[in-house]
Amino acid sequence: DFATAGAATLAKLRELGLQFHGLEGKLTQMALLDFSNVISHIAYVEGGDNVTEINFVAKDKVTKASEPASLKVAIEKLALDIVNIETLEPDQTELTFDVSYNGANFDNVKFEVRNERNTWDAVKPVSIAPVSRAASVYRVVLPVAADGNVVFRVSCGSLTTEAITVSRNILGAEINENDVYARRAAVNLTDAGVVADGAQLFLSPDGVSFTPTAATVSGTTLSFDGLTPGTSYVARVEKDGVRSKKLSFTTEASTQLPNGNMEKDATINGSASNWQNYVFADGWGTNNAMTTSQGGDFAYTRISGTIPTNDAHDGKAVLVRTVGWGSGNTAMGNGGSSGKTKYTDTGLLHLGGTRTTRPDGYDNREGALTTDDLECGIEFASRPASVSFWYKYSAKNSSDKGYAEVWVKDASGNTISGNVVNLDAVGTYTQIFLPLTYAEGASKAAKIYVKFLSTYDRSFLEKSDANFSGPGFGGNWGKGTYVGSELYIDDVVLNYN
Repeated sequence: DFATAGAATLAKLRELGLQFHGLEGKLTQMALLDFSNVISHIAYVEGGDNVTEINFVAKDKVTKASEPASLKVAIEKLALDIVNIETLEPDQTELTFDVSYNGANFDNVKFEVRNERNTWDAVKPVSIAPVSRAASVYRVVLPVAADGNVVFRVSCGSLTTEAITVSRNILGAEINENDVYARRAAVNLTDAGVVADGAQLFLSPDGVSFTPTAATVSGTTLSFDGLTPGTSYVARVEKDGVRSKKLSFTTEASTQLPNGNMEKDATINGSASNWQNYVFADGWGTNNAMTTSQGGDFAYTRISGTIPTNDAHDGKAVLVRTVGWGSGNTAMGNGGSSGKTKYTDTGLLHLGGTRTTRPDGYDNREGALTTDDLECGIEFASRPASVSFWYKYSAKNSSDKGYAEVWVKDASGNTISGNVVNLDAVGTYTQIFLPLTYAEGASKAAKIYVKFLSTYDRSFLEKSDANFSGPGFGGNWGKGTYVGSELYIDDVVLNYN
């Protein structure tokens, strides 16, 4: 039939996929029939056995003939299905699933994801790998958004799967930045009715490799510590097989106070022959300018209440003294007959402004120990757990005490933590801790303040032999200094936990 077929017949056979070599034109001794492309032209019949049998025989021009040969082809219905969809975790950007396709060329399969406009976007897979060639199953990895559910479908020619929705089962959790300190933080579970009991916290430095981390559970909160200050972390929580999103946060820095160790040299502002106004570095203010700028070469007009000292816990320290002082040639009160200085004031060392003049009514204010008239505090972005310092105290009046105060305020000027302590007399350097506690959800810090006073109560500023010593109390008051209680301060440290 091939040998005698006309051109139209041969063209039709080619159209139906049959390939034949050596059976047209100049005939050869060897011929080839290739039915590979014929199969796709055989229709699938719903309900039939769908087995096609092709029989053929070779003959010469005379009498010889071959035995009949038979080729059977079983036709399967073209099928495209999505199987074995893996769980889509929070923040995961790749969706993995298997596709079963019995067609000849998987390259013809297309993938689409539904967008926010409720239309379909064609998506190129990250990878495609055969799982089972015999079963025609392929593993597909598809790029997807990091949040929300994913709706996708697969198509090939006229075949299109149903739209598949992959839901992310997410445990609601968040980290409030106000709950992040230098060495500790907290995660809050946000799903209604879900408590932290039974939840597991995981931490990672990069959001890739996570390590189980111990946490203290209270209600819906997991609190954890042992963190490194000024460091970025990624946290996640798992409970009952459900995982939260990745939660990024950065711990506060463990910043220290400027010149907290008191090692920087103080300078003298003014002429040493007229006054000795000691000025301390890095924002530490005093009363010194007030007590030393009255002129005259008399001790009582040029004495700083706060001075540097080598009598230190380590290196250098600061001595904060209650002092008596005069103005010009007026050293004594009561018309110059009492033999006592005109003014008496507590020594001050604080993070804030320096008092340059004595405010009106200063003696009459409650305690005369406040710093309300001064700019107080320095900009500060961390929230320490405590302030510690080393001190010793020599009380001129045995009932007198030193005083220390610290507070931390937020950007609105609200005090978020603070503490005070009265310092008893002690002859050797002793360390004191002032704990700082913060309410849950306390605002971030914007300013910190530390203050030391040589006297904690105004009654110990009275001009009496019990409260002061100096030449004016029965001696040569003109050249002498008048000193009351003395507070030594060194190594002021902010502690973080």
